[in-house]
Amino acid sequence: MEYIPTTGEVNLSRDNLVVICGPKSSPVAAEALATDPRLVFATVPDGRWALTERATGRVFTSPSDDPAGRRPSDVAYLGRLLRPDGGGSFIHIAGVHAIGSLGAVTYLDGHLAELYDELGVERFSMVIGCDYDEDKELVVRAEALTPPLRHGEGAR
Repeated sequence: MEYIPTTGEVNLSRDNLVVICGPKSSPVAAEALATDPRLVFATVPDGRWALTERATGRVFTSPSDDPAGRRPSDVAYLGRLLRPDGGGSFIHIAGVHAIGSLGAVTYLDGHLAELYDELGVERFSMVIGCDYDEDKELVVRAEALTPPLRHGEGAR
């Protein structure tokens, strides 16, 4: 395990890598996420961060940022992306907020076997939603908001 430095620089071309970092904290993470043919992780016109499905235009924002009624919920990116050197892939987790990343880890902990059975080492991405206890800063529920979106033929 290692921490990503404040510069956001991290070597993504390594075996057995899981990266937990969003585009706001790391230019390297932003570049990696930008290669995703199915999801876009970027700010929307009102300035909030969001995940958007490229094919449908469906936008996922964090309910904890909702100006019309804040809720203790968040969204996160979970995917397997191609390494920059082309020599394999890595798992990337990026919450809109840190608690969203924890929600994606919680989801992965309960669904890793089924994801592997369905996808093997195929590249994919998906949106995870979670609810959390604000006082305890714990995820109380995590679920897939999209199915795994394969990055194979027909993507983008």
